Formats: sequence, structure tokens, C-alpha cells
Amino acid sequence: MHENLIAYLASCGLESENQSPDAPVPSRNQTFLVRDGKGKRLLVKRSHIDGPIAMTHEGQTIIQLASLASEPNCPLILPEVHSIEPRLGLLVLGWLDGGEALNYYHWRTGRYPLALGMTLGRALGWLHRESRALRPSLGPQAFVEGRFGNPRPFVYLTLDNYARLSQAGLRFFEMIHSDDNALYELYRLLQYPTELTLLHGDVKLPNLLRLRGRKNQIAFVDWEMARWGDPARDVGALFAQYIRAWLAPQTQREKLDQAGVCQFLRVVLNSYRRQRGSAYPLERDFRYRAIRWAGVSLLYYVFGAIHNTEYLDERHSSLTQQAIGMLNDPYRWAWILLEAA
Repeated sequence: MHENLIAYLASCGLESENQSPDAPVPSRNQTFLVRDGKGKRLLVKRSHIDGPIAMTHEGQTIIQLASLASEPNCPLILPEVHSIEPRLGLLVLGWLDGGEALNYYHWRTGRYPLALGMTLGRALGWLHRESRALRPSLGPQAFVEGRFGNPRPFVYLTLDNYARLSQAGLRFFEMIHSDDNALYELYRLLQYPTELTLLHGDVKLPNLLRLRGRKNQIAFVDWEMARWGDPARDVGALFAQYIRAWLAPQTQREKLDQAGVCQFLRVVLNSYRRQRGSAYPLERDFRYRAIRWAGVSLLYYVFGAIHNTEYLDERHSSLTQQAIGMLNDPYRWAWILLEAA
């Protein structure tokens, strides 16, 4: 595999910049920088689990969206696809100069400007509105249903997965499964009719980039989990990123007070609604679905944390209870976050 990878990069005139392509892989994906013959920076992504599927899927998603994102005043920025090599599970993308992931931006500055919330809402609203035009030509199976980010694992815990859980994992699932209403709401999210809109599928702050000199645009990266589905799912995932900064910040620099998170999320939702426009209005229950999807995202965050540490501390236990509360009573949480003065 290593020889094939080196040969492929050489055939494209690419030279590794920051590390060897066979360096230890800390996660299911590996990324490294290369330069082409003209010195242009490129990002190479390599998947070690389902590379041929995941990288081809991500590359084709970006290519299909690029034709729409080239329109004037589009708030969404996409990386340019340089090449796809399915046999090696490789995707080569253009480097986004001057980019800064939002998680680092918030940590570095401690700021949550409302103009950023407006841009985020516009970008998601644009994606969900414009991508519907792709559905007739691509068909319902053009984008696969992702295995991550949906509530199925919390509802259907197989014996095999149960046997692999740590003591912390067992306590985590016990908190969910002891609440019949929360389980029912998770099941209802699974049954919700799929709308004709494309989701990013992995809306979290490390995948959202501010670009220097482009204040009214935001870059979305890591499209490998894009799929058709309920648009409230993407919005809820974004909400969860900022709700966590209020309920359970990792550092004081990331902390948001209640007034700050409420104001920010209202701006996001109002901007999102305006971008979708009268031709694609929000359903009456949209905000409540978004709150429930935010709860699902928080559960995934906690599960990922305890999977790595095998320890369910007070912070993550409290966040689990809050997530269950969002599933059980999204009306109360919508009032707190989006409606209360």
C-alpha cells in the first residue's frame, strides 16, 4: 500500500510536505499536505476503514455541489477537488489558504460574534435550499445514509456492541434506556420522512472554517457523511456545538453564558429561515426537531468521550441528562434557547 501511495503521488507530480504518508494513523482518517509542481498546497485525505467508499463519496459530493456554489453571493465555500483515487482510498483537495476552524477561533478569541452566526445560518440555509435541485438528477441513492450521527445505536443496542461497552458505557446507556419517553423520541426521529435536501452530516466546529478576507462566507469541509435527510438534523448539530459551550465548556475560554448562546442561536435560526425563503419555508415543528437533533448530537459527544476515556464523569453525566431533556421536552428548550426574551 505504501509503495502504491508513493507511486500515485509521484504520478500526479505531488510531493509530501509535512509527514510521511505511512506515518502512524491516530484515527480512521489520515491527512497530510503535499505540493504540486508549481508549489501549490494540496490536502490529501486517506481513509483506513472504508476508504474507497468514503473518499469517493466525499469527492463526488463536493463536485456536485461546486456547480451550485459558484453562483454570486453564495455564502458557502467548498474545497476544490484535485483528484480521487478509489483504489487507495485517497481524496486530494485544494488547500484553503487563510482558513481557521471555528473551534480554534472561539478558543483563541473567546468571541462569538453575531455576524458569524448569521453567516452560519445563511450557509446551511443555502445548502438545504439549493441542494434539492440535485435530487432529480442524482436519485435517492446518490448519497448514502451515514452510519454516524443518527440515533439508531442509542435505540437498538446489539448484543455484540453491548459486550464491548466499558462500565462507563454501560452506565451511559442505562441512563438513556431507563427513560422510555426519550427512547420513543429517538425512535420517532428514525421514522421521520426523509426530505429532499442534502445534509452535510457532520456539522461540528472543526469542520467549519473562517477564511481571511471573506467575512460573509464560511467553508464546510469533511463531506464524507453527507446524506439526504431531515434538514433539522444539520441545524440541531450546529446548535449542539454552542449549547455545549454553555452547559459544559471544556475550558473557560470557550464558555458562553445563557444570554450569549440564546442570542447566537436565534441569529443562526433567523438567518437560516431567511435564506431558505418563501419557496422552502420552515415547518411549524422545525425548531423542535432541531432541538431533539441537538440532543442526539450531545449524546454522541458524550459517547465519544467515554469511549476514549472509559470514564463517565460528572460533566458528561450532566450533559447526558440535559440531552435526554431535549428529547423529552423540546418545547421547553426551544423556549429557553430561541423564544425567551
